[in-house]
Amino acid sequence: DLGGCDFTQAVLVGGSLRGANLKGCTFRDADLSGTELGAVQVGELTQHFKGCTLSTEQAAGIVAALGITVL
Repeated sequence: DLGGCDFTQAVLVGGSLRGANLKGCTFRDADLSGTELGAVQVGELTQHFKGCTLSTEQAAGIVAALGITVL
């Protein structure tokens, strides 16, 4: 349960946020490129992850989960 945590400007290396309660969290300007995100919902992206850094693989996974194919 990470509900309400402030990860502003944090650099998270390793670990997983898969299935974590992120209600009320903020990751503004955080670097999550080394962290497993699991299934992130679009609403969470705009609400919790605005301004954070993701890897290309993480971004591709999010887009694929939306049913979008990137060539």
